[in-house]
Amino acid sequence: MGRKLVMGLALVMGLALPAAAVAGSRGFSGSFENGQGQVLFELDTKNNGKQEVVDYQFVDVPLDCKGDAETTTGIIELGIKVKNSKFADTFTLGSDKNPKLKIKVEGKFVSDNASSGTFSIKGRKVPLNGGGAKKCKSGSLDWSATVSAR
Repeated sequence: MGRKLVMGLALVMGLALPAAAVAGSRGFSGSFENGQGQVLFELDTKNNGKQEVVDYQFVDVPLDCKGDAETTTGIIELGIKVKNSKFADTFTLGSDKNPKLKIKVEGKFVSDNASSGTFSIKGRKVPLNGGGAKKCKSGSLDWSATVSAR
C-alpha cells in the first residue's frame, strides 16, 4: 500500500511541476502606430494555464479634441482574459450612448514574445496630460509590443 501512495504522490507532483513552471508574469512594451505613444502591459499566467493581460498602460496617446491636438496617459488595472491567444475588452465610464470615457483594447499574441492590436479612447471627459479633461477621441490606433527586459 505504501508503494501505491508514493507512486501516486510522484504522479501528482509530476503533473503539478509543469503547470507551476509556466506560471508567472511577463512584461510587454511597445508603441502605437507611427511611433506615437507607448503601450505597456503584463501577461499573467496562472498555475492552471489561464492567462490575462493586466496593468495595460497607454502613454502619450495622441488625441483629437475638436481640432486641438492633445495627449492622454492612463492604466487599465482590471484583467483582460486571453483566449486562443487573443484578448479584447471595452471599458466605459458613464452611459454607453454618451460616455464620459470609453476605452477599447484588442490584441493577439503573434508569438510567445510579441503582441499586436488596436486601441481607442473617446469621451466627453478624456483626461489630458496637460491637466483637465475635454471631449476627445483617438480613433482606432494600431499598436505592437514585445517582451521587455526586466
